[in-house]
Amino acid sequence: MNRKDSIEKLKNILESYDFRFANYQEIPQFVFDQIPCIRLIKYKKKQVDIDYKRYVWLKKNLSKKVKKVCEIGSNIGYFSSSLAKDYSFFVQAYEPNNLYAKVSKIISNLTKLDNRLKIYNEGINLHNIKKLDSHDLTINLNVLHHAGCSYDVALFKDNMKWEDYVISYLKKLSTKSNYLFFQTGNMMKGKAIFPSIKVIDIFKNIFDKSGWKINNIGVINNLDTLDYVNYLEKDIPKIKLYNCKRDKMNNKVAYYYDKKYVSHLTTGLAQRPLWFCQKVNKR
Repeated sequence: MNRKDSIEKLKNILESYDFRFANYQEIPQFVFDQIPCIRLIKYKKKQVDIDYKRYVWLKKNLSKKVKKVCEIGSNIGYFSSSLAKDYSFFVQAYEPNNLYAKVSKIISNLTKLDNRLKIYNEGINLHNIKKLDSHDLTINLNVLHHAGCSYDVALFKDNMKWEDYVISYLKKLSTKSNYLFFQTGNMMKGKAIFPSIKVIDIFKNIFDKSGWKINNIGVINNLDTLDYVNYLEKDIPKIKLYNCKRDKMNNKVAYYYDKKYVSHLTTGLAQRPLWFCQKVNKR
């Protein structure tokens, strides 16, 4: 496929495709810089606009030992392509949605990242983690709260608890990776898996049980700037989170701090902490 046809195909997918997980990520700035005409594509992002903020936070906490990366649930490849471009890492990206995997592949080809960015149109569930190559860093952003709904549904029919599932999943990932960049929501099938305000304590326990040490936690304190503040594990008692609730009147998410209303945003993504963890090496 020539360059013109690739851009046209990219345009057709991004302008016409709409489903539950559509329009989650922004297109990286370097793509616009290399292919200015892509700015004309009418692609409207539906999530809170913090991909760049999350990427900045990741770069601040990224270990110098990282050379090989695996992203699970890569969407259109914001993080995968950015890391391949900025650091020349070798990146393997897994995206189960066919059209978004195609978008990633087109962008990779147009920006000449094919030699170090490999995109696979498949998901990684609890049972096929073993197929992954060993790598230095795993990226898993907002995937695991869809377990039992979008994938691994059969496991939950046997009354598996979500927290037990996540512990098992992350424990298996620790056999494949030394570092973990992680984020997840707390809603499954329209119901809260756990109280959003309790996410820090819940995941501290999950990481402890699954073989991961918390190096850094990123939390948004200011909804105007949407910048992440960095915390160490010892700072956990100091962390205060927003509480979120879907507003049925406008279908937006209302944010509260100390029970006082602060703002409405498109989604609850700004309430979800970022985690950078390191595998615990057992002696």
